[in-house]
Amino acid sequence: MAQSPFLIDQLSVAPGEAGTRTVQRDAAAGALSFTDPVAATLLLSQLAGLQNIAGTLIVGKSGAGAQYTTLTTALAAVPITASRTNPYVILVMPGVYSEEIVLDVDGVVIFGLGYVEVAASADDNTLTIQAGAGTSPKWAQFHNVVFTNGYASKAAVRVIGAAASEVALYGVTFSNCGFEATAAGGGRPVWATSCGPLFFRNSSMPDNGLALCLFQEVMGFEFMATTLPALNYRYDTAQDIPAGTYLGAKVQDCWLGVDNTLNPVLDLDLDGGGSLGAFNLHVTGNTRISGDQAVSMSGEFDGDLSVLETATLALDEAPSGTVTVAAGAKYSPAFLQDTEALAAAATKAVAFGFNLGTADYDVVLDLDGHPANEDTPWVTLKLATEFTVNFNSAQTLNVSWTIRRR
Repeated sequence: MAQSPFLIDQLSVAPGEAGTRTVQRDAAAGALSFTDPVAATLLLSQLAGLQNIAGTLIVGKSGAGAQYTTLTTALAAVPITASRTNPYVILVMPGVYSEEIVLDVDGVVIFGLGYVEVAASADDNTLTIQAGAGTSPKWAQFHNVVFTNGYASKAAVRVIGAAASEVALYGVTFSNCGFEATAAGGGRPVWATSCGPLFFRNSSMPDNGLALCLFQEVMGFEFMATTLPALNYRYDTAQDIPAGTYLGAKVQDCWLGVDNTLNPVLDLDLDGGGSLGAFNLHVTGNTRISGDQAVSMSGEFDGDLSVLETATLALDEAPSGTVTVAAGAKYSPAFLQDTEALAAAATKAVAFGFNLGTADYDVVLDLDGHPANEDTPWVTLKLATEFTVNFNSAQTLNVSWTIRRR
């Protein structure tokens, strides 16, 4: 026969010992709590979980029994003494958290467990990283979190520094994160100004056609194996430069502009400093390089290319579209090829249409027919803008040429 439930409001354990130990229900938390004279009141779930470990904060949806139900309240609990050598870890349980969060303290690691999304619920940036009152987020890490924003000209992640700012001084890292700017009028997955270096690893940025990653006077960034919409990077030493040492920008094994309609989809303006190393980059759309610095890139560039002002660009392969190089700029592809027609001529000047930046290159010639008089062509007058093909006698044929930068 089933027994009736044993109903009791509070259970006292070992009342004859010093102090009273009680087990009772915590109505606010909806869980049993344990009180001992040598410790404060604890939920039984805390006794068995990570919440009892110093420096670890748990965020969960309402009713899940976590310490905090929003990232905002968890971040407010991080003391100003936190640092990269004394970090606070915020573990976020699965769910969609509708809030705008501000990180203004140092030494925070946010780790999503399962699917964790932070979505802006008001016309503001979803995550803002900036200095606080007497604090500065010099170092932070984010893992397995998706940041979404549906408001025009707002960012999924906004990093705000200033002249001599220490925001991100030791770097902010995003690993396996998502950045979605879905506003119909255009939004920014990531927007960073006058801050330290930012690192993105195995991240994704779905594109609605107008999304733009904007970096202004950032002391370096790194994208590894990441999909990007459009990327605009300005580094101008005449603007507000933050504290720290410039590390440089690196983009490797990334896809850029696949579904983007902005022009250009890759826009670099480096004045007085700054650099970009791009390796195995796949660009769908136009590219513009301006300023006065040298840039080196490799990969596939499906679109037009402009090299402006006094910038220098070294590229391992010519783009598929039109190349425009300003009078004071230099463009040096590793490979360049085309075909020239000779009509009863013994010489032909081959002009690149731009300044290659060097005359240190090799030329390979291929003829589409048998030359008259068994002539063998040779190359003279190699310049940064052209070279000349020569025969001993007049020829009528096509000469295909390929140059390889040394």
